[in-house]
Amino acid sequence: PYRSTLMTLKVEAQPDEWRVSNNQADVRIRILDDKARVFIAEGAPYWDSKFLAQLLRQQNHMDVTSVHRLSATRWFRIDSGESKPHESGVDVFPDTREELMSYDLIIFGKNSEHFLTSERIALLRSFVSDQGGAVLFSRSKPYTGVMPELAPLEPVSWKTGITGEFKLRPSADGQAAGLFGQALPAPDSSVWNTLPPLKDAHRIDVVKPFTRVLASGELGNSSTQGKFPLLLVRRYGQGVTGLVNADGLWKWDFFPEARELGNMYQEFWIQMILWMLSYSEFLPGQDFSLHVSASTIEPGTPVALRM
Repeated sequence: PYRSTLMTLKVEAQPDEWRVSNNQADVRIRILDDKARVFIAEGAPYWDSKFLAQLLRQQNHMDVTSVHRLSATRWFRIDSGESKPHESGVDVFPDTREELMSYDLIIFGKNSEHFLTSERIALLRSFVSDQGGAVLFSRSKPYTGVMPELAPLEPVSWKTGITGEFKLRPSADGQAAGLFGQALPAPDSSVWNTLPPLKDAHRIDVVKPFTRVLASGELGNSSTQGKFPLLLVRRYGQGVTGLVNADGLWKWDFFPEARELGNMYQEFWIQMILWMLSYSEFLPGQDFSLHVSASTIEPGTPVALRM
């Protein structure tokens, strides 16, 4: 399913260089041989959903289907490799277990209630818990009102209210999980201070058990009262669900000042999605997973393998 290797990056010490301990770093490279299959369901299109769908469709290692709701009778669908949408009078959301199993990741924007019925939510929960699928809520609270049947998949429970502007601050848990400091810049990197602020995070009542907070939102100061969970992931059965509790990441790709820092918009979404997919029991494109009983094993020691 994939090839993995450890690479060492090294630069020679320069004349009068007084600190050489940071001239070498080991990087784990994992090459997926299969494409990640992604379905995007957006009920309230905005710049965030437009930029994200365009970005993912441009990736050679992803097959993407995106469906945007324009009105009760107008739905636009675009697949990877296409430049023009197909207009439809129905939402084209996967309706069977087999259709859902053709994807590795389902991404929801806002107003997902226009896509989800009780039957589809039941299939979605089985897709994650039993089949090792992944679901990402990419624009904070994914529906208006309440959806009790969807709640088991959400990393948090909600309360009323939306925050103002804030900065993304990676957490120590996000670094320990291997997302920040490896795939993305470390928490102490200056890049996080210079990126445009985000907005419209929905207020959170409770972070559910077994949820990892990979990054927080910081409201103008570094006090505890000024922080809230922004980027979260949670194991659900054999799969994983994630939440980006923010809007406005498209600014990271649009404004020249942000582009001067490198394409952090692209890096954030691609690395976040690939990290999520590797966090599941199953790698992208695979129907089987193999797990060993210990991470470090001496030669000749009996082990157990679980398929």
